[in-house]
Amino acid sequence: MLHRFAGNEQSGEGVPFFLAAHFFGPHLPYILPDEYFDLYDPDLVELPASIGETFAGKPPVQSNYSKLWAFDTMPIEDSRKLIAVYWGYVTLIDEQIGRILDAVRELGLDERTAVCFTADHGEFTGAHRLHDKGPAMYEDIYRIPGLLRVPGAVPGQVREEFVSLTDYTATILELAGSDPAPAVDSRSLLPLARGERPAWDEHHLAEYHGHHFPYPQRMLRTRRHKLVVNPESRNELYDLQTDPDELLNRYDHPELLDVRTQLMHRLYRLLRDRGDNFFHWMTPMYDVPTDHDTTLSSFETDKAGGAGSSTLTATDASTPVGGTR
Repeated sequence: MLHRFAGNEQSGEGVPFFLAAHFFGPHLPYILPDEYFDLYDPDLVELPASIGETFAGKPPVQSNYSKLWAFDTMPIEDSRKLIAVYWGYVTLIDEQIGRILDAVRELGLDERTAVCFTADHGEFTGAHRLHDKGPAMYEDIYRIPGLLRVPGAVPGQVREEFVSLTDYTATILELAGSDPAPAVDSRSLLPLARGERPAWDEHHLAEYHGHHFPYPQRMLRTRRHKLVVNPESRNELYDLQTDPDELLNRYDHPELLDVRTQLMHRLYRLLRDRGDNFFHWMTPMYDVPTDHDTTLSSFETDKAGGAGSSTLTATDASTPVGGTR
């Protein structure tokens, strides 16, 4: 496609192009050529600290998932090999992306071609004694790569703002010269790429709706803390500064009561603003501020004829931010 576009451009028939390259991996099952399967020595693999997960004070679904993936029946050598193969898989994909970028440069397109790179979710690969992904909102799954190169933008930046997969929607629309406003759950990343310092949310909200079975979760993450609401199980609260591996659930720790309350209230307000009916579960279950008739569903109106407990509209019901497929 790149060669065809460049040829058309040289003949005066060129038009803007959009090329999407999707790779299956790195994703289980790790099926790849021997060259990459054996590229890295398993003896060099340093196992993640969270391999010492006990699941104490955690939602039982996590330990059940660990049994499903049979982590504890695998020799530790197999876990090292699995991670080494994962590295090989990443290298394989990295080389293919390199081929695309080399073609962009060779065809003289690099000065007017933007490049976005990301992933749909992370991978446990033994972290927290789990594999693949699932009903556990740890950094291993929710903190994903995000690279953006825009001609004329500031190169080599490392930004600390919270961004989401859905932010690429508004970004691509703006790059194409279209109005990004319809992407209501998205925000263009171009100001960040240009080195600007716009006002930005100090939190990130993520959603999970299930994998092998329905299991709703919502998560609110700030710079230091992460709150995970599991309506059908134990909630979770982690201090990412003192416990970056998220091994200690501090939801019931009295010294973090104020933090827990602040995050719960903020999450509740955000879900209501977004028209996410998850907040209905939170209303009777947790100490949350209510300024509406909590007896009304999102499909009912109050006596004054206004909106009920949720102002869900066709615009608000767009694709949610965060989560995994």
